[in-house]
Amino acid sequence: MADRSAERTAGPNGDDYSLWTVDHFIPGPAVAVPLYPSPTRECISLDGMWQVRIDPDDRGIAERWFEREDAAFDHHVNVPGTWNAQGLGGAGLPHDEGVRNPEWSLRSATFKGSYVGLAWYRKRVSIPAGWRDRRIRLICGGVLSSVRVWVNGQFAGGRWTDGNSFYVDITRHVRPGEVNTCVMAIDNRWKQTATLSHLNWYVVAGGPFHHIVLTALPQLHIEQAVVRPLLPSGSRSGIAEVHLSVSHNADSQTVAHLEIASLQATNRRFRAAAQISLRAGQTGHVVVPVTIDPVELWSPEEPNLYTLTVEMSGGGLTDRTVDRFGLRTVASAGNRFALNGRPVFLLGQHLNFFWPQTLTPPITKDEYIKHLKLMKEYGFNYLRTPWLMPEECYQAADELGMMLQLEFPYAFDEYTKIKAPLIERLIAECLAAYGNHPSLVVLCMSNEGSWDGRGDLNPRFCAFSKSIDPTRVVIDTDGMPEGGDATYTDIVSVHNMSAVWSDYMTQVARQTNLAHLRPCIDHEFLNVPTLCNPDDDTGYHGAIVAPPAECAARREHIRDQGMEAEYSRYVKASYHHQANFIKEGMERSRKNPAKAGYSMCAWNDIGPSIRWGLLDQRMNPKGITAEEMRRYNTQSVLLFDFVRSGSDEIELVPDYCRICEQPFTVQPCVSYFNHHPVTNATLTWWVETHSGATLAQGGVEHINLALSTVTLLPRIVIGPLARSKPQGVTLRMRLSGPEVPLENAWPLWLFPRVRREDVKRTVFASQNVIAALRRVSNAVMPPGDREEGDTDTDSLWVTDEGGLVLDWLRAGRTVLFLATGGTSSTASSPNVNPFDPGWFQGDGHMGSIIRPNPILGDFPHDGHASWQFRNLIEKGANVPEGPIAATCVISSVFGDNHPRVQHQLFMVNTLTGGHLTYCLLKVTSGRCEADYLLQQFVQQIRRVDADPVMTDEELRRHL
Repeated sequence: MADRSAERTAGPNGDDYSLWTVDHFIPGPAVAVPLYPSPTRECISLDGMWQVRIDPDDRGIAERWFEREDAAFDHHVNVPGTWNAQGLGGAGLPHDEGVRNPEWSLRSATFKGSYVGLAWYRKRVSIPAGWRDRRIRLICGGVLSSVRVWVNGQFAGGRWTDGNSFYVDITRHVRPGEVNTCVMAIDNRWKQTATLSHLNWYVVAGGPFHHIVLTALPQLHIEQAVVRPLLPSGSRSGIAEVHLSVSHNADSQTVAHLEIASLQATNRRFRAAAQISLRAGQTGHVVVPVTIDPVELWSPEEPNLYTLTVEMSGGGLTDRTVDRFGLRTVASAGNRFALNGRPVFLLGQHLNFFWPQTLTPPITKDEYIKHLKLMKEYGFNYLRTPWLMPEECYQAADELGMMLQLEFPYAFDEYTKIKAPLIERLIAECLAAYGNHPSLVVLCMSNEGSWDGRGDLNPRFCAFSKSIDPTRVVIDTDGMPEGGDATYTDIVSVHNMSAVWSDYMTQVARQTNLAHLRPCIDHEFLNVPTLCNPDDDTGYHGAIVAPPAECAARREHIRDQGMEAEYSRYVKASYHHQANFIKEGMERSRKNPAKAGYSMCAWNDIGPSIRWGLLDQRMNPKGITAEEMRRYNTQSVLLFDFVRSGSDEIELVPDYCRICEQPFTVQPCVSYFNHHPVTNATLTWWVETHSGATLAQGGVEHINLALSTVTLLPRIVIGPLARSKPQGVTLRMRLSGPEVPLENAWPLWLFPRVRREDVKRTVFASQNVIAALRRVSNAVMPPGDREEGDTDTDSLWVTDEGGLVLDWLRAGRTVLFLATGGTSSTASSPNVNPFDPGWFQGDGHMGSIIRPNPILGDFPHDGHASWQFRNLIEKGANVPEGPIAATCVISSVFGDNHPRVQHQLFMVNTLTGGHLTYCLLKVTSGRCEADYLLQQFVQQIRRVDADPVMTDEELRRHL
C-alpha cells in the first residue's frame, strides 16, 4: 500500500489519529483478548445506547469532535449491533468506491442502514472512585473495521480490528469518581482495511457488533494463561504446560506467588505452584507444568475439557482467572492428518452463515451450538472459519467436539500489499486469545493467496505461527492451484474445481504430486448451486430489509418464460441435482487414497444470491437429509465402482444405467478411519426394487480392514436381472463386524435389451440417423427407397436436417426430429450447457422436470432428471431462444443469472397437418437408456396428440 504519511493528522502529543499506514496503525497497546478475562474483576458494561454522528467528509479530526462537548451527535445507535441494522444512512446501496464486486454479492440487497464511511460514537460513563489504583481497560468484543478511541478528549489508542476482540489501556486518561466521556471513531470503508478481507466479502457492515466492557485490573495481575499440551505417545499421563504472563504496575518490586489448579469432570484436582519476581512496570513470563494422570483427551467423539484456575498474590495484591482447556495433539503424519496420534479424515464445512438480521456473526454460544450440532448430525467434524470468530464460537466447538480452522481473513494475494508485521501481530494475538481452545486445530494464513504465483510471505507466516505455537498445524493458503508445491505447509489445500464434471472427476481421482508429501484436502469442495426461489424472501426484517433485487428480476423472468405454474418443480429438481453431485463427489474423493479430507464451501444459502448450501437460508434441508449424508460423510464409508465391461478398468464416471439381462461387475471398497482395525467382517449386498422386493443378493466373508486406507474388497458380479420393462432399483451394501456396521446405497436403472423385431412400422431416415435407428427397428430405409404400399400415416420420417422437416410436414407426414449434431439445423447445435454442477451463480445445468407422457413408456423417473439422465441431457442440444408453444415432456433450466428453459423433448402439430416431435435428448448414442427411448419414439409417436400450435413461419424460425 502506498505511503499516506502526508495525510496523517497529529494530536497534541504527537499521536497519530489517521490509522492510514501500518506503521501507525496501533498508536496504543491492543491485543485480542477474551471479553471477560476474569470473573473476579470488576467490570462496567458499555452496552446500550451511544450517541453517533456520521462523518462522510472526514471532518471530525480537524474539527476535534473527540474533545468538543458541544459537537452535535444527532443519531443514537444501540451496542452491540451494526449501524446498518439500525438504519444509519437510510435505506439504499453502499456507494464507496472501495466496495468490490457489488453486482454479485449481498451488497445488491436493500439495507435498513446503508452508510459506508466514518462514524463517531460517544458515551458518558461514571467510573467508580475505587478504581483509582487499578489498571483500566476498554475491551471491545468486535468492531468493524478500524477504530480509534479518545477518553476525556485524550487519544488512548486504536487499531484495525478485522472483527476480532481487543483492548485499549485507558488508565492515564480516565478520572475515577467522575463522569468520563468515551469517543470512538469507527470506519468501515474497504480501503481502510488495506486488504481484501472476508469481513467485507459479502457485506460492508459498520460499528461495534459485540459487547463493550470497562474492566479494572489490580496493579499486579495475570495478563494471559495459555495451555500447551505435552502428551507423550502411548502414555496415560500428560502435562498441561501453562504459559503465564504477569504484569506488575505498582511502584515497588514484588514476588508473585502463583497457584494453578486443573479440575476435570471426575473432580480430580491437579495442582502446581510457581513464583516470579517483578520490578515496577514489568511484565514477566513463566511456564508452569501441571501433570495430569490419567489424562482424558479431547476429540470430536469425546470432547473432554478441563478447568484452569490461576490464583496470584504478592505485595498485598491478588488476582484470579478461570478458563477452560482441552488436551489433544494434532500433526501432519505423512499424507494423513492425525488427532491424538490417530489418522482422522477431515469432513469439512465452511462457516459462511447468512445473517440478514445483523450482518455479523452471532455473539451467543447457544446460537453456535445450534448450528454446530446440526453440522455434526450431517457428519461434519471440521469447520473452516473465514472470520476471526467471537470467543463464543470456540466455546461451542470445544463443548461439541468440532475441529476448527482459523483462517486469517486475507484473500487473493491482497494481503501481500500490507506490511507483514501487521499480520504477524494478528497471528500472535489470536494464538494468545484462543490458545486454550482444543477445537482450534488448524491455522490458515489466507484464502487463495498464491494464485498469481507470488505467495512470497506464506513461508514466513507459517514459520512464525509454528514458532509461537507448535501444537497446531498450518495451511499456507486455502485453495492453492492444482499441482503446486509447498513443503513448508503441514496441509495442502487444493482448489480442485472444474466446470466440466468429467474433468473434475479425473482431478479428484488422481494422486497429485503433493499428496505423498503432505495431507491434501479439497478446498471449496462441490459448490453445486440450486435454483433461486423468488419466494424465498423471509428473514429480511433486520439489517437487510428486502431481498436482493434478483428476486424481483427472477419473478419477471419466470413470467416471461411462462414458468409460473411449474417453477417450484424446477427448484425441487435442482435440489435433487445438487444431492446427486454432492454424494458422487464426496464418494469419489474418499476413493482416492491420497486425500486427507475436503472442505465444502457453504453450510447454508447466503440469501437468494448464493445457493451452494446444503440448507436453505432458513436452515431447512434441501435435497439431502442428515441421515442420508451420514452414509457417505463420516469417518468410514462403504463405496463401490463399476468395472468396465470386458476390462479390469474402473469406470471413472459411473454409469448407473445397466442392461438387466447382462451381468455387471462392481468393485466394493472401504475408506476406513475408525479407531481400530477390522477383522473378520462380512459384506452383504442386495438389489432392491422401490417396493422392497429383492432381485439379487450375496455376500463376502472374512474381510479385514487396516486403518486410514482405502481397502479394495473382492469384486462382485451382479445379474442377470431379468426384467420385462425398465425399472428403477437400489443397490445396497452393508459391512457388519467389529467397529462397524457401514451401509450405503446407490440408485440403478435397469433396461431390457432392445428387440428390433417388436417394431412393425416402416421408418424412413436421413443418412445421419440410419445407423442408430437400425439398432432399434427392423424396417429402416432411406426416403428414396419408399415403397408404393407404404402410406404416410403408417410410416415415420426421421431426420436431423431442418431443411427436410417442412417438406415432409407439408405432405402430412409424421416426423421425428433428432438432435445429432448436424449442421443444417440451429436446434441441433452442440449443447453449451452440459449436465454439470456449475459454480457460483450456476452456469451449468440446474434442474429438469419430466411430465407424464405416453411417449416415455415405462422410462423410470421420479418427475425430475436424476443422475441416470446425465448422458441423455449432457449430450443433447439446446432449443433456440424464444417462446415455444408446444406440449413439453422434458424441460431443463440452465444457468442462473439469466436462467432459460431448454426443452429437450416436445411435440408440435403444425397447421399444415403434419405431426412433428422434437427430441433434443441424445438418443442416438447406443447406450441402453438411449436405445430404449429411441425405440419408444418409433413405437409410440403416433399415439401422442398435440394441438396445432405452430405455423410454417414459426417453425422455420426454429429450424
